[in-house]
Amino acid sequence: MNPSEFLQLHLQDQIPMSPSHRINVNIDTEIPAGQGLEFAGRAAQALQDYYVLNVSVNTQGLVEGVNEILYKVLADVEKIRFNVDGYYYNLEVTNGVSYISFGTQFFMYTVDPFLIPGIIAQNIVSGDVIQDVLIDFSPFIGDLKDRLRDYQALLNNTQESRSSYKIRQSKRDVSGTRPSNFLPIYSGSAERANVQDSLYYDTGWKNARYNGTLSSSENFGGVIPSTTVRSSEAYATPDVTEDTNICSLTESEKVYTEFFFSGKELIPGFYSGSTGLVLAEPVSIGDPSATPPIPPQKLFNISGSIQYGTLDKGDILILRPTAVQEEFVKIEKITPILSNFGVPNQPQQGGYQLQVSRAVKGTYPRQHQATAPIEKVNRIDVFEYLDNESNLRLSENRKVLIRDTQEILHTDEFGTMFSSSFC
Repeated sequence: MNPSEFLQLHLQDQIPMSPSHRINVNIDTEIPAGQGLEFAGRAAQALQDYYVLNVSVNTQGLVEGVNEILYKVLADVEKIRFNVDGYYYNLEVTNGVSYISFGTQFFMYTVDPFLIPGIIAQNIVSGDVIQDVLIDFSPFIGDLKDRLRDYQALLNNTQESRSSYKIRQSKRDVSGTRPSNFLPIYSGSAERANVQDSLYYDTGWKNARYNGTLSSSENFGGVIPSTTVRSSEAYATPDVTEDTNICSLTESEKVYTEFFFSGKELIPGFYSGSTGLVLAEPVSIGDPSATPPIPPQKLFNISGSIQYGTLDKGDILILRPTAVQEEFVKIEKITPILSNFGVPNQPQQGGYQLQVSRAVKGTYPRQHQATAPIEKVNRIDVFEYLDNESNLRLSENRKVLIRDTQEILHTDEFGTMFSSSFC
């Protein structure tokens, strides 16, 4: 339904906002005017596409006893993420407004239209209640099932509640050490001390005393780094370890260390989303019984515009021929082409050709039809310390349990995440 109708259902108490841990999601086949421009040129599909437009969240009951704090946090939510039946919803919040209806306070979020391909949307039933779905709110709320570490204000387990606005406060008038120039220091007229220069100014990896302080998300002290990463505490095991063996360990048995993750997420996690690209022609499964055997087709012609950062070598793509089938492919090469895509007497149009590795990470080659939508797994490369916290290496063929969310990231032989699971 349209966003106005969705809101009115809440204000008229025609849609439930309880029990706790409940959110409501609004989807529609139409995108409001001025939104979802990246889908404007999307071709009609055999099955009707849907789009997530709104999410409502009850501010009561999510975390007992901290509603005032929770309200402030929900007001700043930027992303909402959850997984339903193997399809990952990563929603970008554009606006959030608080309402009160019949004594219940809730937030109504407007999100960037998020595509649910028809092959997935056909299994969605209006009004259906889906149980036991882990929901991530970013920033600040990593998990609503009380799995965060100790000393979390939202879980009311901090030792002291206070507002701090000073990094350090020195009481020079009662210090036991009295410098020779105490009076000028006390009056604020003392000259600044000469501090030795730092020589770590020639690389973006070092946070130098002077040049390093110039680093920002756009300017790394004038030096472009080879990669940028965020740190998070995690526990890692070989990829052959069963999830049940990882999840059954007590917190004291898990040795959490600092790992580093590429990508833009504050907390690393697995999800996939639409690229806005489609196959320009069918993709063959091959024929292993032929003489000689015909391997699965490795060159994909695609149509659509590849914006900067949309696709890159090493990215993992997902193709879904049916609601219960999927194939993971990994990009080896991207080549711009001019082609009429096999349609006789049609003018040439721009496109791209992908050279891929088929059926990676336990999936099987599938036959894919023209105009099939292409999804991409969010690209996260995982790094860990090699020895004595001095050298970084890719965390290859590992299962990495994120402490904040209890999500287990699975990495391939190149340290790139390709799927995940939850404890």
